[in-house]
Amino acid sequence: MSVDVVMMDAERRVVEDHYVRTKGQPVEAMRRVLADILTRVPA
Repeated sequence: MSVDVVMMDAERRVVEDHYVRTKGQPVEAMRRVLADILTRVPA
């Protein structure tokens, strides 16, 4: 299983994209991806 995340801006350009293997922990994998994105992209 994997988590695929794509963040787009208002013009529909890809700002961030991530593909992460969940290793049986999909919620924790998503939390890690979102935390990583928030370190670089203002909320």
